[in-house]
Amino acid sequence: MRQFIHSDDVGFQRYFRFPTLAFLLAFLLFLSVPAVSQQDTSKLKLEQLVETKMAGVAEAWQQNDIQKALGLLDELYRNPGLDHTGMTWVNITYNLACAHSLLHQTDEAIRYFGETVDAGYAYYDHVVKDSDLDFIRGDVQFQKLLSRLRPLGAFWDNPFFGTPYKENISDDEKLAGLSRFWSECKYNFVYFDKLTDLNWDSIYFAYLPQIRQTRNTMEYFKVLQRFSAELKDGHTRVEAPNDLLDELLDRPAIDTRLVEDKVVITNVVDKELSKMGLRPGLEVVAVDGVPVKVYAESRVEPYVGASTEQGREQLVYSFYLLCGAKSAPVRLTLRDGNANQFDVNLTRRWRSFVPAQAVRLQMLKDRVAYMELRTFGDNRIVSVFDSLFDQINNARGLIIDLRENSGGNSDPAFTILSYFVDTTFTAVTVKQPEYAPWRRSQGLGPRWETSSWSQVANERRQFRKPIVVLIGPATGSASEDFVAAFDALKRGKTIGEPTAGSTGQPIWFSLPGGIVGQVCTNRTAFADGREYVGVGIHPDVVVRPTVADIRSGRDPVLETALRCFK
Repeated sequence: MRQFIHSDDVGFQRYFRFPTLAFLLAFLLFLSVPAVSQQDTSKLKLEQLVETKMAGVAEAWQQNDIQKALGLLDELYRNPGLDHTGMTWVNITYNLACAHSLLHQTDEAIRYFGETVDAGYAYYDHVVKDSDLDFIRGDVQFQKLLSRLRPLGAFWDNPFFGTPYKENISDDEKLAGLSRFWSECKYNFVYFDKLTDLNWDSIYFAYLPQIRQTRNTMEYFKVLQRFSAELKDGHTRVEAPNDLLDELLDRPAIDTRLVEDKVVITNVVDKELSKMGLRPGLEVVAVDGVPVKVYAESRVEPYVGASTEQGREQLVYSFYLLCGAKSAPVRLTLRDGNANQFDVNLTRRWRSFVPAQAVRLQMLKDRVAYMELRTFGDNRIVSVFDSLFDQINNARGLIIDLRENSGGNSDPAFTILSYFVDTTFTAVTVKQPEYAPWRRSQGLGPRWETSSWSQVANERRQFRKPIVVLIGPATGSASEDFVAAFDALKRGKTIGEPTAGSTGQPIWFSLPGGIVGQVCTNRTAFADGREYVGVGIHPDVVVRPTVADIRSGRDPVLETALRCFK
């Protein structure tokens, strides 16, 4: 079987994969909703039908009831409204092929696999590894179809570009990497209209000599980082090869943030650092002897892509500020509330971008449940949430804290939302460009298709009591999608600060030297079409922590939320 997993977490994780016994639910709609020549209401009904049937297929497949899954897939296949070139159709035909193969029905499996190839399926490597197709793998017709598929897959992500890491790759590889990133953005990046003063081709030419001057792969990667940051998008970037992570992403075991124009420590993770006098509320005055703002603006900000000021500040001052080589200690000049100043030398031996515990639940006073959803990048989050549901449902109300949730996969985010409503809802809308060479030959730009992501309510479990959602500048990507849907549902208030303003489905591709590029390929918006990329989602009640709050250990955002349940 086949699955797309929406990865948009900023923690440099690669979630894009194709497990054999996993299945796409709502997200296949997110990627490509069927095109139907009917009114919007009919289109929505078709989306809901596909959503419901696919949920049944997934459940049947997990129970190894392939015959039941086959029946549901066949119902969808026969629906006259489906676009036979879209991703929904590809998923249906591919999984029909898998089901018939598992049932040892060779002719039917070959037929549906052929329709999949005809519809444009190009993931050759997945087909080679998919055990669901093992029964037909030796068939001559299957091998012929596979021979058609192989060049399609290699055309878009040819392994020739994916050369391995070396301390210094060749100049040709470096120039090819820059050129490929430029080209992928040229055809796939969806926010050029927001960058009215940017000439992407001119910038490409400006970076060519910079690439030639790099003396090793590390320097080359840093130039690519600056190049990608020109697009000012949190979902368009390059990811370092694993061999360089110890040189780039280790940091001291503390958290920092820009608060009231001061960089302050907000959390001390390592108890040993607490013994050295580090505590929340200390101001970071300088890093390695350089004033902290100068350090951030010169050594961090040029490499960070963000579409909003709050998103940029979060990445610069909280995420990357103290990152560097594990072998290189960092010297911080700190100042306390009494203006006393002192230096500390800290080792960089901590790297934690995605929390180990995705869900935390506790009961606060007056029987208010407080739940931290710290990432949507953990596929177990829905099952964990479900296991806690009875405790949550016994509370008077629920506070969901997304302030540290930078995203992951929007599917579990919307699945959790389905516990809070009693009807199918439109979570977000999506605009996707469709580039067609013949349109360009006629002087026409790409055609944009608008689709939506529908979510079926959880009929088994419903939480109908008051809800408050806490948000902030670290709330991004799939987490922002959750907030956008929650806002449209009018299930409760949002409290805190504006979100990061960055979401979307990236495309991944290989670059020389073990580097991976990604480019945002769709425009995600509220259900009514309002965009929040480049803006952020503004809370119903704005509450910003102060330096005094951090020093005293107060959480004014949570305190404000609790008052909603009085």
